Amino acid sequence: MLIAVARKKNPQSRQIDTPLLKKWFFQNRRDLPWRRNPSPYQVWISEIMLQQTRVMAVIPYFDRWMQQFPNIETLANAPIEVVIKAWEGLGYYSRARNIHKTSKVVVEKFAGKLPPNRKDLESLSGIGPYTAGAILNFAFHKREIAVDGNIERVIARHFQIADKIKSKEAKKQIESYMELALSDKEPWIVLEALIELGALTCDKDPKCNMCPLQGNCFSNLHGNPKDFPIKSKRDKIIELKRDVAVIFYDGKILLRKNSSGIMADLYEFPYLEKKEDLSSLLRFEKSLNVKLEYIENLSETAHYFTKYKVRLFPSIYKASKINAGFEGNFYSTDEISQHPFSSGHRKVLSEAIAYLER
Repeated sequence: MLIAVARKKNPQSRQIDTPLLKKWFFQNRRDLPWRRNPSPYQVWISEIMLQQTRVMAVIPYFDRWMQQFPNIETLANAPIEVVIKAWEGLGYYSRARNIHKTSKVVVEKFAGKLPPNRKDLESLSGIGPYTAGAILNFAFHKREIAVDGNIERVIARHFQIADKIKSKEAKKQIESYMELALSDKEPWIVLEALIELGALTCDKDPKCNMCPLQGNCFSNLHGNPKDFPIKSKRDKIIELKRDVAVIFYDGKILLRKNSSGIMADLYEFPYLEKKEDLSSLLRFEKSLNVKLEYIENLSETAHYFTKYKVRLFPSIYKASKINAGFEGNFYSTDEISQHPFSSGHRKVLSEAIAYLER
């Protein structure tokens, strides 16, 4: 601990060897589509997509997105439902809503171009300190700091940061070390190399023997890289169980569009929190004001969002009578194909369509 305290007071100790890092990066970097033409728009979209999402999962989404929305004006003019549909499967849909909202502001206020300064960028919905720094660094080649999870991990191990990684103290230390690292020329290369190092070599299971910085890394020299970064305990996952009704009527399927909350603008089947001792058919009839005929159960499925695991128990029903007070819309399969779904309900939809095609 005394060693760690001493390092806090002397951030220049064992600086990152940027020439070695850059040499490693040019030899090992992945060919990623947003690196080929790092315009401010492409950097922005890729960085938002990469939040909470693996690189390999993002690549096909990014390529399709750039074909569908090649510039900010095209994006701003698209209906929100089209944007959400393009985002379908990436999750955390507030990201897509913020992108759409920001594109309109950029067109109206900045003539369709992302502004080249941090203050204006951070005034835009969904663009925080990291994304603003990444846009300024990668696209505008400015000496700006952007700290993601990869960089946190590399810096925490290299300098053995003794504070919890998300604390103010750790953040201050990381920024101090990054200021020193980015003092080199071509700071955009150094920043991307650090991110790539965290993704390929200094990951959760560090490959120290392959790291260009191993000879100067405190954790490697002291044999404890897996002890860093120091993390806080994760929130406990809360499990929810829901009965889901796939209701057919006159060849169409009943759906609901969420108007608010984390699933806003997404379509779902009607659902109720599961109650083992009560008939789901009777509960759906009462809540929807319809008369239902049970057909069969579909496969149980699950999806995750924030701190929740949601188990879905879908069943197919046929609506034999629509009563007064019914609220809802039935959609043909062609119409449904145009609508975005949450991941769990999209799985249910796939099995429901398969049932129709028997």
